[in-house]
Amino acid sequence: MVSKEKRKFFFLLLLTIADSSIFFNIIIGTHLYIWLVWQAGRVTQASLATLLSFLLYPSLILMFIGLYKWRDDKWLVGRHYNKDSARLVSIYLIASQIVIFAFDIIVGILYSWTVGCILLFLHCSFLLLLASLVVWVCK
Repeated sequence: MVSKEKRKFFFLLLLTIADSSIFFNIIIGTHLYIWLVWQAGRVTQASLATLLSFLLYPSLILMFIGLYKWRDDKWLVGRHYNKDSARLVSIYLIASQIVIFAFDIIVGILYSWTVGCILLFLHCSFLLLLASLVVWVCK
């Protein structure tokens, strides 16, 4: 079993890596270079894949931090959960889903309404499944 101090250290390390401005600038610069130089600034399936990788990285980091914090608090939900911790976990998890939702909308606007609606439907189905799982765990 990992000690509480060690878990706090790992959580703070994750936050530091995620908030690192140098790393964030490298990610932005790399994706901008790929889109402008390699893909000539056109909106194609390849450029949407570049956009997905650009948006998916911060989304996964936010989701991982939220789940790690939730795990650190022993997966408590509902009235048994500390309000400050619940606020942090919900901010991280909701922010990660907003980023993915933005990608769904961008695909619908720039590429194809059909593909955007399908992605949106799959995303909403996943969120409904996740919400059902949380309700099931609460009971």
